[in-house]
Amino acid sequence: EKYDYVYSAHYNGTPYLAATSGYTTLTNGIILQWGYAYGTGIPTTVTFPITFPNACYSVNATTERLNQGAEGYNHAGTVTTSGFKAVFDGPYDGWWMAIGA
Repeated sequence: EKYDYVYSAHYNGTPYLAATSGYTTLTNGIILQWGYAYGTGIPTTVTFPITFPNACYSVNATTERLNQGAEGYNHAGTVTTSGFKAVFDGPYDGWWMAIGA
């Protein structure tokens, strides 16, 4: 109930999806998207919850792990308006965030 109140009082109908993989649209047209992907150590296709209408400006990927590792890599590439390819450190999963419009 509190979440609905905050949404209706402050966002005035701005599209959003509050979920593990979700998005929000800011009033200036910028779209923030985020999610969780399962890693395999090789490029994994990640599909955005919604397609950016114009462009994806930035993608970040972070591995979910608490221990130190020799690999230490996270990559995002082949970025389009509908998704990207992610490589997470080793067999670990991870979070991602994208900004576009």
